[in-house]
Amino acid sequence: MKESEKARELNLDQAEQVSGGAYVPGAYKAEALAFLKECLGDARFNRILGNESNRRHPYVAARVFLSDADWDKYVWIERNGSLDGFWG
Repeated sequence: MKESEKARELNLDQAEQVSGGAYVPGAYKAEALAFLKECLGDARFNRILGNESNRRHPYVAARVFLSDADWDKYVWIERNGSLDGFWG
């Protein structure tokens, strides 16, 4: 590996800071995707996630475009299917 490539790599501490901690996708992808669409609006959602290949990992767009509070809701919905019981 070239020295310039090493400089671009994130170590584990840096990666955790960027990602906000460990993330594991949940079982309710469709529900979380609907929440993301609601937050972004139709036009913005379609620009960002308008094709199937971009929708393969919607949590990337969610982490980038949602506020911290909405990201917490997104993760909750993806793991629980709705905001029922969310206290965030």
